[in-house]
Amino acid sequence: MYKDVKNNKKTLNKNVDKKLSNLLTDILTYL
Repeated sequence: MYKDVKNNKKTLNKNVDKKLSNLLTDILTYL
């Protein structure tokens, strides 16, 4: 159970990182 939560958190962080970097790229592109 705890392991699952930990894994989900990891994937969540990865997804957030991806979205953040995409957002940053978009902003840089528009500047």
